[in-house]
Amino acid sequence: MKEITAFLLVTIMIASALAVIPAAQAATPDEISNAINKGVAWLATQQNADGSWGTEDRVARTALAVLKFETHATLQGKSPFDPDYPYHEQVEKGLNFIFTKARITNIGNQTHDGIVDNPDTNGNGTGVYFYDTWSSHTMYETGIALMAIAASNAPDRVVNVSGSPVNGWTYKDVAQDTVDYLAWGQTDSGYGRGGWNYYAMNNAGSRSDNSNTGWVVLGLGYAEAAPPWGFGLTIPEFVRRELNIYIDYIQCKTPGTNYGGSGYERPCIWVNILKTGNLLYEMAFVGDNVSTQRVKDALNYTARHWNDTNMDPGWKDGDTTSHYQATYTMMKGLEALGINTIDGIDWFDDFSDEIVAEQNADGSWPTCPCYCSDGWCRWCDSIICTEWALLTLQRAVPPLFLSLTPLNDTNPVGSSHTLTAKLVDAAGNPIPGETITFTVIDGPHAGTTGTAVTDANGEATWSYTGTNEGKDTIVATGAGKTSNKAYKIWQKISVPEFTTIAIPVAGILGMVLLISLRRRKEE
Repeated sequence: MKEITAFLLVTIMIASALAVIPAAQAATPDEISNAINKGVAWLATQQNADGSWGTEDRVARTALAVLKFETHATLQGKSPFDPDYPYHEQVEKGLNFIFTKARITNIGNQTHDGIVDNPDTNGNGTGVYFYDTWSSHTMYETGIALMAIAASNAPDRVVNVSGSPVNGWTYKDVAQDTVDYLAWGQTDSGYGRGGWNYYAMNNAGSRSDNSNTGWVVLGLGYAEAAPPWGFGLTIPEFVRRELNIYIDYIQCKTPGTNYGGSGYERPCIWVNILKTGNLLYEMAFVGDNVSTQRVKDALNYTARHWNDTNMDPGWKDGDTTSHYQATYTMMKGLEALGINTIDGIDWFDDFSDEIVAEQNADGSWPTCPCYCSDGWCRWCDSIICTEWALLTLQRAVPPLFLSLTPLNDTNPVGSSHTLTAKLVDAAGNPIPGETITFTVIDGPHAGTTGTAVTDANGEATWSYTGTNEGKDTIVATGAGKTSNKAYKIWQKISVPEFTTIAIPVAGILGMVLLISLRRRKEE
């Protein structure tokens, strides 16, 4: 009898244990999530006592770190300043350091082909810019600082940094005057017209390059984006008009392997994946879409060089380190255009597989190229390489023209979920009367779709009911634009049941018990 009782207890324990085994999940999303969490934790430990990161170009490194922590919070549906958010202190101290490096200058009208353009959207005659120790990196650092400020999702928060020229200003006021400075500093003439140089070009030319330009345009994208990605700020109209000229110039038009890609200072010289990623985002920023011929040309260049086993023009060399700045710039361009595959290549799968595999045990990523040319690379430290890797993995990029909210939500199976898409033009004005298509592109309800028409506010809403547990990914499309991705978690609230594995196992064990009992009777 004791043996039977023990056997029954073992049977019950095994069946109970199997009953709570969760259903298997795809490994790649879990690996990505774990890599992000480890990387963010490591990055938090690298902050200096003054709130900065790194030892050079600290405004840029600090702003990228802050942007990473802000994005991490936003994608969880939290404010980066929430006391319950574990990295809120890193965000606060990092932004305060950035504000210590703020500078102000007077700005005025810019003339293009006899047209007088005004960069001063708020009429205060002031521009704000940032740099750490090298004024020659003003445009780099100002563009990246703007990204961090605008992504804070706190436009009315007040700067409280004694001695800063923007002390007492709201974050929104700082960001708008930074936008105005960047508009004022755009190259006005010559071969680089419409791009950005290392420093402001006040009614001057001619130099620009598509590294500085890439960072500035991304900063403007964050500033203009709807909350929670940005502040919804006004970009002076002429900025896009002039940038359009630069895009046409810097894209290589010479037949051959470089055709369609982006050069650095000249269109067909030093063409690579990194700068072509910048080019794709710039095209999205001025309103191009996947049907635009110059976008197709840039994508064809990217496909041709995707599997190059080098850091220039490619993004990997088969060793232990990828070109993380190149993965970041290409990610932002493809995400902004709503592109999931290039010539059959799932670009994010390729990026994430490489990046996750290359992570160090402590959560950081190894030193990586800042840039490469003709087989030679200048190497960057682990801090900025980790920032680029993390931002790539988290697909951090502000939506252009069409945004989708809420970004994250959780509801029980059987309830309804409502999403709102907002469509605006290049000036930020709502566009009514456009049909928006909402599509669940991944998850238990993949393929579910619906449409709605934008109202006078440029908004369209759509709802669907969850019938299965899991995580959905949703996008909205319309007017040739693709929104950011939104995520919905459906949870099943019920009494735990045996899994499909536990039931047959319990049955088999029961049969064994019955056979054992019969044998005892026969004995």
